[in-house]
Amino acid sequence: MWIKRMKTIAVSIVALGLLAACGLMLTWRLFAGQPTPPPKNSGELAGKNAGQPKPASAQQLFDAMESKLIKAKTLQCKLSIVMQTPGRKKPTTLEGGLWLATKNKMNLTLMEQSKNAQSPFIVKSDGVSMAEFKMGKPELRKTGPFLQRAMLLSLTRSGVQLPLYYLIGSDLPNTANDPVTHLQVNKLKFVKKATLNTAKTSVVQYELKTDFAPVLLDVTVWIDSATSLPVKRTVTMGVPGGKKEQSITITENYSDWVINQDIDEKRFQIPKK
Repeated sequence: MWIKRMKTIAVSIVALGLLAACGLMLTWRLFAGQPTPPPKNSGELAGKNAGQPKPASAQQLFDAMESKLIKAKTLQCKLSIVMQTPGRKKPTTLEGGLWLATKNKMNLTLMEQSKNAQSPFIVKSDGVSMAEFKMGKPELRKTGPFLQRAMLLSLTRSGVQLPLYYLIGSDLPNTANDPVTHLQVNKLKFVKKATLNTAKTSVVQYELKTDFAPVLLDVTVWIDSATSLPVKRTVTMGVPGGKKEQSITITENYSDWVINQDIDEKRFQIPKK
């Protein structure tokens, strides 16, 4: 059953880390001494570049994305998640959507794209209770105080899949403290400009370090140049001392973003047993 396989993967993922966040600190060096003589034709070069905006840095691109997502009151998007794990010839593919609203309301609905898929994987929170639906039956628990913030940060830093089972796993703690305290983004690097489907994006790479992970996570995110929203993200988690082929890779694709628009409350209703 794919849910059991996902949970097995998720438990190892949780052991490596949850969601939360610390910002990257930039250090500037000031050099003293005589100024370097300008290169020949410097005036001509300056003239050619006059009026052209300076390209945004990796930090600026990342901050713009995080600021837009973390400030969202409501949010919805389509999701496609592909998990490639060691020992499996074919990846696990899930497709569905995410809906978030204030007061820790959430609906995450995913369906495995395989012949053996039996029922959708659904997690709902009405702001008070959270339910994971197994074979159509809800398993209830109390909603944590930082659910919405945790999911918004996950869309910025780690992707949805990594923190999912930390938030809902029956044998794991719900978000008891602010998730921003658990995760660090380091070594932000601008890679290139790229067109993904029809979107013009900026590709940014960084390392993700958690309080619990024995290894760093390598993350690449494609940020839409027009909206500052993520279009795609890959997260690679290696095994300490292991080979590259032993790594777990999660690829998430995001589309049809709708931010700060009303969402029908029925999306978050948990049916009675």
